[in-house]
Amino acid sequence: MADGQRKSSNQYSKDDEDKNRTWVWVVTLVLLFGMFCGILIPFVLEYSAPYFSWRWEDPVCPVMMEEEKIDCYPEDPTPNWYKCLKRGCCWRQSTTRAPSCFMALNTGYNLEGEPRKTVSGYQFDLFRRITPRVYGGEIWRLRLDIEMQTNERLRVKFYDPGWKRYEPPITLPLTTTIAQFPVYAVDYTKEPFTLQIKRRVTDQVVFNTSLGGFYFADQYITMSARLPSENIYGLGEHRHDNFQHMLDKTQKNLDTWHVWAMFARNAFPDDLGQNLYGQFPYYMVVENDGNAHGVLLVNSNAMEATLTPLPSITYRTTGGVLDFWFFFGPTPENVAEQYGVVNVLYTDAQFADNDYLDQHLEFTLASQFSNLNDYVENILHRYGYHAVLVFNPGIAVDAYIQYEPYQEGIRLNAFITRPDNETVLEGESWPGWVAYPDFDSSAGQAFYKDEVKKFYSLVKFDGMWLKSNEPDNFRHGARYSCWRNDWNYPVYVPRYMHDRRMWDRTICMDSTQSSDRHYNLHSMYGHQMAVTAHDAYRDAEPGKRGIIITRSAFPGTGAYAGHWLGDNMATWADLHHSLIGVLEFGLFGIPYVGANICGYFGEAYEQMCLRWHQLGMFYPFARNHNVRDELDQDPMADRFSLDFRIAVKKAIETRYIFLPYLYTLFHHAHVNGSTVIRSLVGQFPNDPNTWDIDRQLMWGDAIMAAPVLDVDTVKVNAYFPDVRWYDYWTGFPLARTSQRRYVSVDAPFDHIPIYIKGGTVIPTQWFSQSTVYARYMGMGLIIALPDYDYSNGMAIGDLFWDDGESRNTYEYQNDIFARIEATEDRISYVADRRGYDDPYLPIIQNITMLGVRKDVWQVFVDHQQLQPWQVELTDTLYNLKTMVLYNIDIAINEDHDIDIRYI
Repeated sequence: MADGQRKSSNQYSKDDEDKNRTWVWVVTLVLLFGMFCGILIPFVLEYSAPYFSWRWEDPVCPVMMEEEKIDCYPEDPTPNWYKCLKRGCCWRQSTTRAPSCFMALNTGYNLEGEPRKTVSGYQFDLFRRITPRVYGGEIWRLRLDIEMQTNERLRVKFYDPGWKRYEPPITLPLTTTIAQFPVYAVDYTKEPFTLQIKRRVTDQVVFNTSLGGFYFADQYITMSARLPSENIYGLGEHRHDNFQHMLDKTQKNLDTWHVWAMFARNAFPDDLGQNLYGQFPYYMVVENDGNAHGVLLVNSNAMEATLTPLPSITYRTTGGVLDFWFFFGPTPENVAEQYGVVNVLYTDAQFADNDYLDQHLEFTLASQFSNLNDYVENILHRYGYHAVLVFNPGIAVDAYIQYEPYQEGIRLNAFITRPDNETVLEGESWPGWVAYPDFDSSAGQAFYKDEVKKFYSLVKFDGMWLKSNEPDNFRHGARYSCWRNDWNYPVYVPRYMHDRRMWDRTICMDSTQSSDRHYNLHSMYGHQMAVTAHDAYRDAEPGKRGIIITRSAFPGTGAYAGHWLGDNMATWADLHHSLIGVLEFGLFGIPYVGANICGYFGEAYEQMCLRWHQLGMFYPFARNHNVRDELDQDPMADRFSLDFRIAVKKAIETRYIFLPYLYTLFHHAHVNGSTVIRSLVGQFPNDPNTWDIDRQLMWGDAIMAAPVLDVDTVKVNAYFPDVRWYDYWTGFPLARTSQRRYVSVDAPFDHIPIYIKGGTVIPTQWFSQSTVYARYMGMGLIIALPDYDYSNGMAIGDLFWDDGESRNTYEYQNDIFARIEATEDRISYVADRRGYDDPYLPIIQNITMLGVRKDVWQVFVDHQQLQPWQVELTDTLYNLKTMVLYNIDIAINEDHDIDIRYI
């Protein structure tokens, strides 16, 4: 019995052991299953929850004003209610141009946790609200960095913390400290997350995202913001009818609810609203109290912006990140300086288009141009002119000839390829089938620099004119079409792009470049070509600054190149459009800008061409250029009358007289980022009457012009802000009753109304055939005294001077910079910088002072009394006089004092 019991006991022990093993396995499996669920369930919730409709939040659709609606079905302007509600949007039939299908207020993200402090600001983690998926690829976790970089500059960046998305490779200022006394403040709400960015001193909110509609997916990102005023300028590149976007609540103006697509494209400029050559997602707002701020979105993907009369702006972009930069001014010029990255100077030149190329092959010379270098060096350079040659990006594929640049590009892997990253992508351009250098790659840059250097050894050109660099393609997509994939056919294509086709007149979006797909880099192509061309010319001719002019551009291009507004028509409408475009590119940070004077297409009739030359004398980049098959339209064309030639000559000579002032403005643009040509609102933002003026212009803060922009017009209705003004041609002051009002002024066919602002000093120089020879002509100063009843009676100006062609003269202090301060009694000329010396430096021969109140008795220049014949006093109007000092002959690189004594 005992043995049996013992046996039984052993058996029970074995059973217990088996049970214990079973429990261990069960517990282990449970733990493993729990760990698996712990990983899987958050993944499912984060990435798959939107598929389960029972988890979606109901859309919040309160009653709201029409102008508060944010389009929820932008790919279809007229969706029906069923499609709208199925998407999880709100529906309310609209009676205006506002959308009927609009975003719910609860669309967007929630703040997760609390913001973290960083070295330059704060960091936020955002989690997407459980609202319907629309385009796929939704990014559920976002990060927001707020960088308080300086007291006037704020950076706000939304991005995916788990995956590196494309960002344009442009130089942006970085900081490792936080602004101590920022003029702005940033507030936020947590659920849903919204931002309110405001100006502290006035408590004015300048960017408020509480309208809803924040959506961040792989190929569709949208954000809307309420803006502080309707005075909105910028967004490009387009053909705009007005400088100020007109956002009337009657919904009649095209700008209201208009969708402005932005994606570099060669397009004929007759279609209002079509995206053109460059991409500039930048705008400036003048707030209702006259303060100004600017907002730049650093994103190079295809995008669009919609303005509403609320006013508000809605961005929609097809990729990248939302990287906003805010510039708080408070004046428009302060905004330009905070935003601007500019450093190009001007020259005068003859331009050579594709005609000089052999069969349109880049880096070749046609047989009839085999002596081009002799012409450049022995005629143009000898007489003080410059040669600028056209360069297109397309390198001919050598199917029929052995074309060395193509062979070298193949050897260096310098070209953009098909998606396989091996086959060279081929498009069509002037020579036929072409390959496109990849300016994003070091190999493409090295290839292009070397080809430019070799060609420079054949022709000593002075500048490069970059065309077709959007890049343009005569064959949509590629030689063998584009593959159907998410790059070429994304889930959303910005509206108003031609046929809603991403690769219209350009190459396939899935083409491979060094850092990413062309889809992300497309609008950077012209910018990267301009940077490469700038560096290539510097390597070919290290001593000269040269000139680069590009058709396609991007924020930051102004540091390397100027821009012309592309193809235009010989029409009165495009004459006005050109002024708007030039003013806009001043905002965009490209001060060296101009249009084809007299138009590119169409016959330029004499009266219009004359008025266009009179406006064109104020373009920073002034060039007459038209298509080869049209009639000649240069000032000496036989078909124009003698009166036409005399009037155009007068306009050009006036430009040359002002060149020292223009050159000084470019110096300030280079050093400070200020504008050269500017609008009246840019100079007088506190005057509401200037906010919508785009038929007048200013050079700097001193010269105002009111050009004729309409047919058969000999009077201009010009607006005069509330300061003293003088007629440039007569020296006569305008009546005080003319200030802050419109005045009808005479503008006969040989005349452009030009006015000098009181309180300024303008350096001038006698004209010659070119800027090279004009440098040796005598100089002068125009001193426009202010209205003594409303100021301290002082006029202020300056002068910058160097050799006119060397690089970095300011940085190496190889220049002259002088400050000029003048009152009725004394003129002070102080040369702060004197590093540049030349035995043929010009001298200041004459000084004209406008607005003198008394009779002059004696004038002393550096303690030497002038002779009576050297002082001329002329009565003008309103008991004011003009004084001219003749033959004073003072050096521009020395200090001088001029004392004026009155009877």
